[in-house]
Amino acid sequence: MSFCSYYFLFFVFSFLRKKDRKKKVVFKRRLALFISIFLVLLTILLVKTYRPYIYKNHIYDFHLADTITSWICIPAASFFSWGISRVKFSKCLIGCLVGFSLYEFIGLTFDWYDIIALFLSSGIAYLIYIFYKRRRSS
Repeated sequence: MSFCSYYFLFFVFSFLRKKDRKKKVVFKRRLALFISIFLVLLTILLVKTYRPYIYKNHIYDFHLADTITSWICIPAASFFSWGISRVKFSKCLIGCLVGFSLYEFIGLTFDWYDIIALFLSSGIAYLIYIFYKRRRSS
């Protein structure tokens, strides 16, 4: 084989590897967007069904019905921003946590339970990301 054929084979294999990387990135983005859309739909379902049921029957659920949106907004927003950008997940998560915390402090309806739910849900979202990352690497 000549030098040109080696160069051609190197070019083809490097192109194939780039394609494989693109497929992984596309899969990551699609999975993150799917998770965020699923979480938004779950939030809508819980707000429309669970919250009225708890309020109607006067059931004490440790303020879960009050903080449903705070529990799910951080994972949904961070997975969405990670899916559409090239930023690391931890930066997306911290940005969402800071943004929603500021919104809670500046907003008209300040509640400590929402702040606690924001921090706990960001920790859960980070654990989900670590589980996903370990599973993909092995």
